[in-house]
Amino acid sequence: MAQAVEVLQEDTAAYTDTHAYLLSYSDGSVIHKVQTTMEDVGGITVEGDTLWVTAGYELSNINLSGNILARYLAPGGAGAHGLEYVGNRQMWVSDPRTHFNHLIDLNTMTGIRSIPYQKKQKGHGLFVHDNSIWQGITRKDFGGGEVHRIDIDTEEKIDHINVPDPEIHGMTYHDDQIWFCCTRTHKMCTIPLP
Repeated sequence: MAQAVEVLQEDTAAYTDTHAYLLSYSDGSVIHKVQTTMEDVGGITVEGDTLWVTAGYELSNINLSGNILARYLAPGGAGAHGLEYVGNRQMWVSDPRTHFNHLIDLNTMTGIRSIPYQKKQKGHGLFVHDNSIWQGITRKDFGGGEVHRIDIDTEEKIDHINVPDPEIHGMTYHDDQIWFCCTRTHKMCTIPLP
């Protein structure tokens, strides 16, 4: 069943900007921005007072002043996308090349476990809620996408939401809403969590 999408803010001046932005949920205004020096960012998440950012083959840890603290090869080695810090120095990383979400130990930068998502689909954003990975899937051929709910214990897909437009890229959860952005339209959108 298609869900309504609400556009919150669109700022065409930021199309080539390499900052990471903290935006207000209520009106989309900028609360804080951090220079990343990275283009085509595939995922971002917050761990305490640092950011984890992935672009291309690189996974970087950046402080809130924009200084790069560490750089690593992204899990899978071919470009990670969605990132979700889940506490205890652990982070989920979506790898669209292998169609797996990897749980990474940030102390050692090694994998703890991997959960597959549907083959031949382009995984982008993700978030963890209610013992599930909510995986954003982009349909580049005809726009829009889907959000798949994958049970972390059984690794089974237990639900999905069809999103007819725009494309799903970065994704998170806040106040019973799924928030996502689209790199094609540069829109921030919401859909209700079922």
